[in-house]
Amino acid sequence: MKILKVNIARAIWLFPLTEMNPQGKAIDSDLIEWLKKTYQFAKYPAHAFDFDQDTKALAFAGGKFSAGHENGKERYIALGLGLYKDGLVVNTESSTSDGERFLAEVLESAAKEFNLALPEKIQKKLYFNEMDVRLDQSISLLNPKLDNIARRITELRTEDSSLQFAFAGITFLPQPEKQGAISGFALERKIGTDWSENRYNTKAPLQTDAHIQLLEEIESLLVL
Repeated sequence: MKILKVNIARAIWLFPLTEMNPQGKAIDSDLIEWLKKTYQFAKYPAHAFDFDQDTKALAFAGGKFSAGHENGKERYIALGLGLYKDGLVVNTESSTSDGERFLAEVLESAAKEFNLALPEKIQKKLYFNEMDVRLDQSISLLNPKLDNIARRITELRTEDSSLQFAFAGITFLPQPEKQGAISGFALERKIGTDWSENRYNTKAPLQTDAHIQLLEEIESLLVL
């Protein structure tokens, strides 16, 4: 298996943001300016009530963060940040581990900069990861019977029997009452790519490393 592209690596830390500012200091404008300059965000809120229409968060985008060194050079990652009343959301295109390193740094640095309290506890951590990958084998090898269904679809379309269908992916969902909050797992052929390329898009409510591990376990089942 080869990772072609990490599209989204999202880490979510849930805790009451107000606990960091128990004295109610008027720092909103200064905090926005500090975040903008420290992490070089290209997009940022104009003021403390400039919420993103889609996410309802104070949204920052086009920033960068030093995630350590690679081959003797500092490694910067692109990032986006959302500030909510009940926590922080960071999006990167590298890994959820990088995102969590950023969250840990930004909380500690902001606490020092504005003399704030660190949260007593991160109440919950959630993850979402989406990648494009190339598998060594076709996913149809999970169950050859599925190819029979694909052939039947082709046969039953009498208006155009030359159009071929193939088994394209698998999906797993959490229990119904959790489906609004937790995403499912999906591994699906990449739209618009030739089947012989074995390119897939995959999404999971997992840390990046765990997502990769799961894909490797699935790929081990694709035996001829």
